[in-house]
Amino acid sequence: CAADVYGAPATKLRVFFHYQPQFYRLHAHCTRAEHTNPGCECDRAHLLTTVAANLDLAPDYYARAPLTYKLRVGEKLHGLLSAGAYV
Repeated sequence: CAADVYGAPATKLRVFFHYQPQFYRLHAHCTRAEHTNPGCECDRAHLLTTVAANLDLAPDYYARAPLTYKLRVGEKLHGLLSAGAYV
């Protein structure tokens, strides 16, 4: 139960995925809804409820949909893309 683990009811939690992720193994982040940090901004975080709804609409949604994301200067992928190493 979210209240037992996080000390907050499920209605007060934000569950989301990062894109680009910190590492490439599916994992979700869970924070209190009133807590903000750079990882839960709309240009990097995708809410679990939205991801589930998109997959209900089309199982291959994320294979077809363009995803925008923000990179910080100094991140490895930023360096690769800046150097022209498009992967």
